[in-house]
Amino acid sequence: SISQANSTLDHGLRCEREEFLRTGPRIAGAAAQYFLHTKQFAATANCLLLSKSLKQRMWPDSDQHCRQMAGVGQVIANRLTKAGLSTLDDLEKATVLSIESAALQKYPFGSKIKSELKKLPPKLHLALQLSGTELQVVLSLAGEEDYKSNTTNQ
Repeated sequence: SISQANSTLDHGLRCEREEFLRTGPRIAGAAAQYFLHTKQFAATANCLLLSKSLKQRMWPDSDQHCRQMAGVGQVIANRLTKAGLSTLDDLEKATVLSIESAALQKYPFGSKIKSELKKLPPKLHLALQLSGTELQVVLSLAGEEDYKSNTTNQ
């Protein structure tokens, strides 16, 4: 987690880190808009990923995505990760009882986690397909058929 790294920092550095985590997503979002306007798509994607990571206070390759859930802090996330329940997909597949026993929490902890998972937006998968001079964007929602955008010539 970004905000938990080096928790032994002095007060001044912790305040600066928190300020950066508050303003960083806006700066990265503005940079993404600029790069989109100038048609630098790789830079746009990287800025959007940075903005998302700063908002979530978690890097995309983190092994504790469960930390995004309300009520899951560092200690509980460590317990869930040791039990193999570190991702949101893992938590969706797990039973209420297995979540509670892995986290060493009492009822209704597992039920709360399950209800929070149901509030999340559906999964969206994006694929870019290039054939010749045409670029096609394919979006798919979990459990839905593919939606294809209009093809564009490069």
